[in-house]
Amino acid sequence: MALLLASFVLSVALGAAGMAFQWREAVQSRWLAERSARQARESAYTATLASALPRGNTHDFGQARRLLDGIDSSCAASSGGLLRRLCRGDETFSRKIGMGEGSLPQCIAPAPGRPGFAILTADGRLHLRDEKGKPAATPRPLPPVSVPVAEASYRRLIFAPNGRRFACARGNLLRVLDFASLALLHEETLVMPQFDWLDDDRCSSARMPV
Repeated sequence: MALLLASFVLSVALGAAGMAFQWREAVQSRWLAERSARQARESAYTATLASALPRGNTHDFGQARRLLDGIDSSCAASSGGLLRRLCRGDETFSRKIGMGEGSLPQCIAPAPGRPGFAILTADGRLHLRDEKGKPAATPRPLPPVSVPVAEASYRRLIFAPNGRRFACARGNLLRVLDFASLALLHEETLVMPQFDWLDDDRCSSARMPV
């Protein structure tokens, strides 16, 4: 009887120890999985911010907002102020230009020779708005591109000092156009378009290494 009782107690003890070990393993596995998921969210959050911040600095607020919209809500909650500051650049114009996806502003620049703004929307139209955001002219479509582009989004809009020409980047394509007629004056495919006006007639571009 003593031997049977000892065997029973030993079996119970071993069973309890086994259950405790399995429970500990399950808790540890769950903790490791949660830590891995948290690290993945943090990595994705950091990568998105690293991509969105330069877009905001170059006034490409539309693309910055689209990138930030994809951030996990648990990460975005801790940086709501930053998200609002980055998205503030075009939220007024996005309400006034239109509700369609093609009317989303992507680039903005001071209007040449007048108070107000020039805006490039996603559908490739050039809009002129006064200081209060009201239309100052009928939107005009830019001519279609003649070469394939890696990305359809417009990245930058900048006018020559005299306002007669402007340059814009659509994806990896640099375009120079006449402001009055929207005639295409120059088109160049670059790895990363970086450009600025040297004077009224010369626009300088550089091929930047990846």
